Formats: sequence, C-alpha cells, structure tokens
Amino acid sequence: MASPPSLVDLCIRSAIDNIQYIGDVGETDFGLLKVILAHCTSDQLLFIENSTEGRDLSPVTDDLWQNFYARRFGEESADLVRKRMKLKKVSFKWSLLFQAKAKEQEEQQQKSVERSLNRLKQLYAQADSEKQSRQIQICSTIPPVGKKRKFTYGGSSSDFSNVKGRLMKKAKMEFVASCDARRNATVNKNSLQGRSVIPLGRVSSACTTPVKSSSTMASSHIRHMSSNVSTASVKNFSTMTSGYRENSNVAAKGATVKNLSTMTSNCPLNSNVPAKGASVKSVSGMTLGHPINSKVAAKGSSVKSISGMTSSHPINSKVTAKGASVKNISTMASAHPVNSNVPAKGASVKSISTMSSTHPVNSNVKGKSKIPLQQQPKRMSL
Repeated sequence: MASPPSLVDLCIRSAIDNIQYIGDVGETDFGLLKVILAHCTSDQLLFIENSTEGRDLSPVTDDLWQNFYARRFGEESADLVRKRMKLKKVSFKWSLLFQAKAKEQEEQQQKSVERSLNRLKQLYAQADSEKQSRQIQICSTIPPVGKKRKFTYGGSSSDFSNVKGRLMKKAKMEFVASCDARRNATVNKNSLQGRSVIPLGRVSSACTTPVKSSSTMASSHIRHMSSNVSTASVKNFSTMTSGYRENSNVAAKGATVKNLSTMTSNCPLNSNVPAKGASVKSVSGMTLGHPINSKVAAKGSSVKSISGMTSSHPINSKVTAKGASVKNISTMASAHPVNSNVPAKGASVKSISTMSSTHPVNSNVKGKSKIPLQQQPKRMSL
C-alpha cells in the first residue's frame, strides 16, 4: 500500500497546475524552482524572470533556455553558438541569446513580409492599370457628320488602289483578248467555207486590230473584189489559191505586210499586189508567167531582197528601186537583152541576185522604197 503524498509534493503539484499565475518567486529554493519551472513555456519563464526582483535565476533557468533555443532554432544553430563561445572564450546567458535570435528572426520575417506586400501591391497596381486601359472611354469630341470615315484593313489605301488598278488592267486585257479570238475564229470559219460564204470585204480604216493570218483564200474572187486591211498588221497573205480575176486587189495600206508568198497561177492582167506606205518583208516564191505590165510594187517601202528571178529578161525590163534600200545586186545571169535596166537611184543596193531569163516584154518589178521581192508567181491558163 502506497504512502500518502507529503505536503511539499502537494504544494509542487499545485504550483505546476497554476504556473501561468506565478510571477515573483522571491526566495524559493532552487531545488523546488527547478522542478516547477521545468513545466514553463519560454514566455512564462521570461515573465517569471522579469517579475523576480533582486535575484538571478540563471543558475536554474540557463539549461531551460538552452533547451528552448535548440527546439526553436535547431540543434545545429545551438551547437554553432556553443563553438563560437568556446573559441572566443566568452559566456552568454542562453536567455539573452534566445531573445537576440528571436528578434533577428522576427526582423527577417518582417522584411520578407514587407517584400511580399510590396510585390503584391505592385501586382495589384499593374492589374488596375491594365483594367483601366481596357475600359471604355467616353469621347468628348464628336466627329463631323458630313465626312465619311475611312477604314483600311491589312494595308494602306495606296496599296489597295494599286491592287485594284492591276486587277482592272488584267480584266481589260482578258476582255480584249477574248474579242480578238472570237473575231479571228469568225474570219477563219468564213474563209474555210469557200464559195458558200460571203467574200472578205473591206475592213474599215478605223479598225486597228492586228490580223495575224489571212490565209488559204479560196478561188473565184470576183473582178474588182478588194481585200483591204487599213492601218492594220497583216502578217501572212499565203497560199492564195487560183482564180483571182483581173484587177483583184490584195492591198494593205499603211500596214505591215510580212509575207505575200506562194501565190499560185492564174493571176490575170494588171493583177496588183501593192503595199503602199508599208513594210513588205517577203514577196517570195512568185512563179513565172506574169503577163505584160504585171506589177509587184511597194511604194515608199523597204526592198530587202529581189531574188530568184528567172531567165530571159526582155527589152526594157526594169528592176528599179527608187529612193529605197536594195541590199545586193549579185550573180546576175546571162541573156539580159538590150537596155535591160537594173537601176537604184539614190539608194543603197545590196541584193538583186540570180536574175535569169524569160521575163516578158516591159515586165516591171518595182520597189520605190522598202520591199523584198524574191520570186514571181506562176501563171496558169484560166
């Protein structure tokens, strides 16, 4: 059977239970204080020490403050303090060391809190400024009613006008090209149909459209029928078939005639293939048998070549180029009769070559400015 507790034990137990109310301990024995104060917190122990006057409690409380320091700031920090005091051979109360370390920690915490608060304030200010910039602002000045506001998207007005101009130019070119294609298709279709189609008539002088090919013209063009191309560009009058009647004209006034070639037989008397004021580059492959006074003339043109002319140029046969550029008069063959003239007055004569026999009486091959005459067409019986 256990003995009942003594009066001292009961007093110690009562003091521990009411330790938060203890202040000045007075002259209490250190043995009793060591048992009672071991149950205090750091704040309670500090309050008791500050409340006790005229007595140093460090012999009892120093170990207690060392334990508080190790618990709050870490055992490593406590060991570091011990080493420093041992090296410097000094001794400080652990209560003072605890209070200094606590104050330093509080200052660091306060600085970190202030930095956090400042950072938070900056973020709030930035957010407020962004919010203000996104807010709708009321315009105090009213824009004029008479003027229309211009809005441009993706570029300036000059860029838009340039693009518009290019598109309109392209559309116009496509439209003109389509009209030319339809017109040329109609001409070719009519020429292929032969006698059943109305013959080619005069193209008006106001027409400025280039005609690329007037080829394979069918036979039986009637007397005095004209196929004129005024102020146009005629690139090819080729493979013209038989049956051209007297005075049938294939003329290009003020035009560029690039080729009058392979003209077949039956070109009658006074059949004219003129190009007045034009540039005739080639009148080639013209066969023999042109009648008397048959003219292959180009007035005001450039005569580049009068070649391949066959045999027997008769009396007074003239191959003239007045005021023109004739590039070559070479290899003129034999049997040129009396008074056969090959003049070039006021001109540069570069080529009238391989002229041979059998041109009829007074057959004229004239070029009064710039013409190529290469061969004469063959005459066939009508």
